[in-house]
Amino acid sequence: MAKKLPNKLKLKPGLNIGTAGAETDDAFLHESFLQTGFFDAALSARDPRFLVVGRTGSGKTALLNMVERTSPHVVRIDPVELHFQHIANSNIVGFISSLGVRIEPFFEMLWRYTFVVELIRARFNIQDAAGAKNIFERLGIKTKRARALDLLKNLSPEFWKSIDIRVTEANKTLERSVKGALGGKIADLDISAEGVSRLTDQKKVEYRQRVEQILGSEQLAALREAIKFLAEEVFDDDQNIYYVIIDDLDKEFAEDDMRVRLLKTLVETIRSMRPVRNVKFLAAIRTDLLDLVFEKTRDASFQQEKYEDDILNVTWTPNDLFEVVNRRINLLFKRVYTKDKVDFYDLFSEEVNRKPTREYIIERTLLRPRDCILFVNKCLDKAQNSTSITASHVKLAEADYSASRFISLRDEWGSVYPRLDLYVKPLRQKLANFHLREVEEAAIYDLLLELAAAGQDTSDRLTAHAITEYERKEADVVGFRAKWAKVLFQVGVLGVKPAPNVTMMWSFRDRVTVSDATFQPNVLLNVHPIFWHELGSKPPQHA
Repeated sequence: MAKKLPNKLKLKPGLNIGTAGAETDDAFLHESFLQTGFFDAALSARDPRFLVVGRTGSGKTALLNMVERTSPHVVRIDPVELHFQHIANSNIVGFISSLGVRIEPFFEMLWRYTFVVELIRARFNIQDAAGAKNIFERLGIKTKRARALDLLKNLSPEFWKSIDIRVTEANKTLERSVKGALGGKIADLDISAEGVSRLTDQKKVEYRQRVEQILGSEQLAALREAIKFLAEEVFDDDQNIYYVIIDDLDKEFAEDDMRVRLLKTLVETIRSMRPVRNVKFLAAIRTDLLDLVFEKTRDASFQQEKYEDDILNVTWTPNDLFEVVNRRINLLFKRVYTKDKVDFYDLFSEEVNRKPTREYIIERTLLRPRDCILFVNKCLDKAQNSTSITASHVKLAEADYSASRFISLRDEWGSVYPRLDLYVKPLRQKLANFHLREVEEAAIYDLLLELAAAGQDTSDRLTAHAITEYERKEADVVGFRAKWAKVLFQVGVLGVKPAPNVTMMWSFRDRVTVSDATFQPNVLLNVHPIFWHELGSKPPQHA
């Protein structure tokens, strides 16, 4: 039985312990923030990890917001403001790509240029033309790297202007350089894909070589000089750390193929900035998006393990999550009711279904703060006008919560697996734990037919597999079932126990890579408890 709230206060309508997104969670985030090991790592300029990686709702944005709040020197870069979509659609970029020239060096130049300029602006507080002129003159007198300063001035004469204007200027500089390299002939060319296709092979080779010289070249070399200049002469004070924060990389700031290439060059560019030891970069990216970047950009020389030292995984233990909830509950009651300390078990009953309530709630999360916050908010909503939150309130809240978490999962993975509603049909109203062989082949074949009939959506890999099997003389239903289970493991609906002596593995917790071969007919699978109510799963007797 929960302890009574102070003076038997009743729970008012509208109470909550925060919001789903860090952008709107200021009321709770700053006062109840839990300083974890990954927060300390984010602050440390000596920690090489810069890719802040986690699933939706894991707290990546909250972490960056707290770094910004804690630190006096922060440069925040919004990828949407860089107008990469406009640049990607520009005639000159299309022309270069159609020639078969790698556009990545240009993107790398844009990222480096953006970082160098923004850091100099922040370091010297440049606001206008006079300020820029004064700083360039002062630096020019003492620097050994005048070439780097000349490049920055040439790339962007209006150095102090907003970032989108300066990136657009850099694109125009590229266009002028290409026109100059081609002797001005580009003005008379049809630079559409069709126009390029009409060029002779000899002309294509000639133009390609000239453009590659521009992209490979001088500007990137001068930017490398600029980075050395920053390291040796600008950011040389160990007591003044500057942070460059990049968030919202999962937003549609460019078309998918272009965005993947921009993100890969972002990673490589930040790695190239390591000599500037008193500048710490932090770029937040979803786990699935980073996996997609590596998958789409790998070549024969690609080694994913070399990026492991760049990754700061945002992960939470059950104890950490319980502490987050406890702090927020205490803060809520201090603001609304009493100065006395109120914790979880002052508010909640001790058990739900003969399980400690804290365990029951955290078990129904993907170990993310957002899940915990939203579940407790649902409980507060169901317990309006009560003096505590009972087991019945928690069970009522679970129905709404489970449905909302499945919708969230569908949205999170929609760009990769847009038919998640169909994928889970064979799981509905079934046991929560089962061997793969127990999923009837007839149900899997029905799913295969439904996906194949849905159309040629090549972005949906499971649908692509379904179409391939459908077009065979005899579909490999068992093989397709393994691919289906692997997808549901990847998104977090299913856990897998590949061997009797191995614990149940979950993609959101264990960061493991599993192959199709893992999903043999005898493998044991579990539906995650967060989705039991939504899918009508029948839990084990002990759950």
